[in-house]
Amino acid sequence: MEAKYDILLLRYSVHDRRLAKFMSARQGMVGLVHHSCEVPEILGLDGLVGRARGAAEAVVGRRTVREADVLLAVTSEIAEYELARVRPLPIPTLIYPNGGSDTPNPVIDRRGEVPELLFVASHFSPWQGLDLLLESLAKFDQNILLHLVGTMSESDARRAESDSRIVVHGIADQKAIRRIAEPCWAGISSLATERQGLRVACPLKVREYFSMGLPAVGSHLEELPPDFPFYARTTPDIGSIVEKAREWRSISRSDIASYATSVVSKKRILQETYNELTDLWLDRQGSPSHG
Repeated sequence: MEAKYDILLLRYSVHDRRLAKFMSARQGMVGLVHHSCEVPEILGLDGLVGRARGAAEAVVGRRTVREADVLLAVTSEIAEYELARVRPLPIPTLIYPNGGSDTPNPVIDRRGEVPELLFVASHFSPWQGLDLLLESLAKFDQNILLHLVGTMSESDARRAESDSRIVVHGIADQKAIRRIAEPCWAGISSLATERQGLRVACPLKVREYFSMGLPAVGSHLEELPPDFPFYARTTPDIGSIVEKAREWRSISRSDIASYATSVVSKKRILQETYNELTDLWLDRQGSPSHG
């Protein structure tokens, strides 16, 4: 396979002995793409299985990663973690964040006077922080509507269904989500990524909010330019979230979608990553050991 390509990129697979064997015998330039800080994430699993897998990854994984010619990481935090694993080897590392749509596709603007917020997850896992948001909402006496899309725990479902300001939509397809988004002032990303031990994230749902013309809030740092105007860090405090959404209220859907899409476009990110990889490949060809 390697002979067909100048650079081969593989999504990293934890404690994979076949991958370790392949990397040690590789002939061409091979990069590994990382989507998590592997050992801490595995150790976060409950019980003996998590500890055993974490120990295996600490040994097999480190050996595998050290064989890579280039590392690609979805966030800067993951990049720092992988660099620590291979230190002192000077393996080039690139940030390859999740990208969004290449074309803005704003939903119809039906925003009214009452703040409406959209919170989407395939499942509201602990790091989504839904429980914290529901706790905050219970102490909040203003009129808002919170739209929840996705499955959730029984305890969260009971709390959500007991508050008339919450609309539980369950599982919804993209067409339905777009319809639900029409009256919403902002989208909510993960609110408790610290439960995963993460400071930085770039969830696809945030890119989907942007494409629809919704600004977004979350508890984590985003892989976005520091001056990006349509994402804000927040605690899981509903009052703070509503106030931030209010600041964005007067900005048109099309302006938000157009600006955000120009920044998070998958096509743009792929082109930049291609250029960086090409430069690394050319440098490698010009080095004495490969000349």
